[in-house]
Amino acid sequence: MTYPGFPLDDSWIHQVFARNIAGGHGFSFNPGVPIAGATAPLWTLLLVPAWLLLGPITGGIASGMFAQWLALLAIYKLTEQLTNDRSLAFLASVLSALCWPVVWGALSGMEIGLYSALSLWGLYFYFKSSSLDDRYSYLSYFLFALAFLARPECGILLAAAFIHDLYTWIKSGYKKNIHWLIKLFIIAVIILPYFSFNFKTSGTFFPRTFSYKVQDQGLLASISEVNPKGIIKALTILPLHYSRLILYSLIKLNPVLLCAVLAGIVWVMKRASGDFSKRLFLILIVVLYIPILGSVAPAASPDYQNYRYITNLLPLFVTLSVVGILCFQEKKLGRIFLYSGAILISSMLLIKIIFALFGDYIIALTIQDPANINDEYLKTVDKFITRMLFDFAVILLLYLMAGFILTTGFWHRLINNRLFRSMVIALLILFSAGSCLYHSAVYATNVKNVNERNVDAAIFLRTLANESDIVAVNDAGAAGYFSSMEITDLKGIISTDITIEMVNDDSVAFEYLSRSKRVDYLAIAPDWFDYIPSRTDVFKEIASFITEKNLIVYGDTTRIYRADWTEIE
Repeated sequence: MTYPGFPLDDSWIHQVFARNIAGGHGFSFNPGVPIAGATAPLWTLLLVPAWLLLGPITGGIASGMFAQWLALLAIYKLTEQLTNDRSLAFLASVLSALCWPVVWGALSGMEIGLYSALSLWGLYFYFKSSSLDDRYSYLSYFLFALAFLARPECGILLAAAFIHDLYTWIKSGYKKNIHWLIKLFIIAVIILPYFSFNFKTSGTFFPRTFSYKVQDQGLLASISEVNPKGIIKALTILPLHYSRLILYSLIKLNPVLLCAVLAGIVWVMKRASGDFSKRLFLILIVVLYIPILGSVAPAASPDYQNYRYITNLLPLFVTLSVVGILCFQEKKLGRIFLYSGAILISSMLLIKIIFALFGDYIIALTIQDPANINDEYLKTVDKFITRMLFDFAVILLLYLMAGFILTTGFWHRLINNRLFRSMVIALLILFSAGSCLYHSAVYATNVKNVNERNVDAAIFLRTLANESDIVAVNDAGAAGYFSSMEITDLKGIISTDITIEMVNDDSVAFEYLSRSKRVDYLAIAPDWFDYIPSRTDVFKEIASFITEKNLIVYGDTTRIYRADWTEIE
């Protein structure tokens, strides 16, 4: 469909950093200006040798493929450890390899394969450890800490391991403390430089990508601002909303996956090998990871940009699905489905009753400005809650139906038939392969979108560039790699002088540009802005770059403007 490239502009951001590091300019976007503009600094650093040896595109894709291959090996080992069955482990790894978001992530030039590999190997060694102070326990912490540098959301795994180990330590009466010092040392050595660099270059402990995308929406921001309403919202509404979104996402990804995953969860809790508390630890991660993500970093939906933020969970979902389909055969396990489904449906009904009686008060606890609460708003929220509970109820009814079938022993008789079992496995592989083939066109279209709207515009800018020219952009990646101009990022990711107020109100950004930083060119998607494109007295359009059948970038068009500030006092 297009010439080689990446399916996200963000991939080019990593390549700009890698090129500047390789060229001796430090961790910078505009050469020589240090900035914490990469959410995944470990991935950026690993791209440096790949960039030097293979160039940006081949280096980025080859690195992603290798990292994702390591993740597939990890899910094989983890599944084998849970089931003591190499055939099941092989099937889980094959189906994970054919899970289209996993393939998309491997070819994206992003950190997706890296954080998946580090997460899954960390879980494998955590399960393999037999005590709090053996080498596997320390290795798992080392990998979880590295995963945090590859994707900050992986801090959930690190925190979960720490809490589980604390529980195990208290329960066992184990008195030695040296293992805590070693683990804290491992975490500190890996993570403290990251926080230090972030704070030194951007004034916060997190990279600007996190600060500017999440802003004041999440739990951490609400706690730091001592915002009770924000805290309540982050602990209630946002996790529930993310849970609903992931249910939709799993159904879209594979309609068989959802109930099979639930069956796999029950089987792992009752029949899988290994310590029960660690099995519970794994299930809690699978169940709670996304609600916690919604609470702490609600910047996008769980399936945002082809699941790029939760790809490390998808092989775990696949493993649980395989286990649920092929191993879940006992009638009494089916009764667990029925009981838990009935409890969950009753809980949904109770939530609806509570909201009907106390909805006005609950909403008032989460809305910052009471003036925004009116009858129309209350009706809208009530519809949203009703729809969300209805979605959960439908899924739980399917869950109950699956439980009923399992209690009859019908599935037990079918799945133990060798021919039927082979047909099920073949259908799983064929469905995954077909879905992967279909989404290869999605990947190609994504690359085409970025090339036509971002890369071509940046190459055009390079034909105009003089040595001291500055261009203001909203997508910094390709522009930074190809334009040869200094970049001012109007979204604030790699420009420390652009404040959140400017990001939220581009008229304030315009005032800053006119007063302090008069750029020479503007390369933006007008859909991102309300005010700046209207200033035709300053910005004169000279070119536009349009992509059709847009599936990945926000806005179909990048417009290039030459700035003329002569009329501005």
